[in-house]
Amino acid sequence: MKFSIKKIKKLKEISKQLRINILNIIFRVKKGHIGGSFSCIDILICIYISNIFNFNKIDFQKKINDFFILSKGHSAIALYAILDYLKISNDYNLNNFHKPGSLLMEHPSPNIKLPGIEIETGSLGNGLGVGTGIAFANKKNNKKTVVLVGDGELYEGSNWEAMLLASHFKLQNLLVVIDRNFSITLDKTEKIMKLENLKKKFVAFGFKTVVIDGHNYSQILTQLQKFKIGKSIKPRCIICKTKKGKGSKVLESDLKFHHTVPSQTEYKTILKDLGAT
Repeated sequence: MKFSIKKIKKLKEISKQLRINILNIIFRVKKGHIGGSFSCIDILICIYISNIFNFNKIDFQKKINDFFILSKGHSAIALYAILDYLKISNDYNLNNFHKPGSLLMEHPSPNIKLPGIEIETGSLGNGLGVGTGIAFANKKNNKKTVVLVGDGELYEGSNWEAMLLASHFKLQNLLVVIDRNFSITLDKTEKIMKLENLKKKFVAFGFKTVVIDGHNYSQILTQLQKFKIGKSIKPRCIICKTKKGKGSKVLESDLKFHHTVPSQTEYKTILKDLGAT
C-alpha cells in the first residue's frame, strides 16, 4: 500500500512541531531524555497518527483500541507529546510534564486518567513480556499489540524469553519495533556488547523480520500496514535504524544527550536546527 506525498508531508510537519515541543519542555523543567525521544518520535507518529491502528480517542472510550507499550520508558515524553496532540485525555497536557502532582512522570505509569499507558516501564526489559501476554490474550479477537523496544534494553534476557513464547504461540497479532539508534547511556552498543547481526537473531527466534530506515515515513508506514493486514502466522519485528537526537546536529553528535539537558546556547542552536521560527 502506498501512502500519499501529502499524508507523509503532514506527518513530517507534526514531527517537526512535536520535536520543538519536547525540546521546550525538557529545557524548561530540566528533566527528560531528549536523545532517545528524538530517535523514536517518527516511529511513534507513524504508529499513532497514520490511522493504521485503533488509537484515537473514541477507540479508547469504546475499548476497541489496539495496544501499545513503550518498553523504552525513558522516552515517555515523546509518547505524551503524541497523545497530547491527539487529545486522548486532558491529563496528557505536555505542559504538566514532571510538575509536582502531575501524572506525566519521566517514565510512564498507568492511571485511569491516562488511556494508552498499559504498564509502568521504568525498568528496561519488561515491556515485551507484558506485550506478549496482551497479544496472547487478544489472539482470537486479533487486536494488535505493538511494543517499541530500545536496542540497549535487548541486553536484558527477559526480551528473549518473551520472543520464544511469542513464536511458540504464533502470535501474529504481535509487532516488535526496535529503535536501533546504536547507542546507550555509556557508549555505542557495538563497543559495549555487540548486538549485530540483530536481524538474524530475531529470525532465529521465529519472527518475520525486516530492517528499515526509522526516519523514512514511507518505509515505516509500509511495514506497519503489512503487519496490520498481513496473513503471516509469525510475530513480526521491524528493526528501525535511527539516530539518537535526530533533527539536530548538536544532539546527534554527543552521547551526553541521552539524559543531559541542553545549555542555553545549545538550546538556541537546536531550535535553529529544527527550523523553529
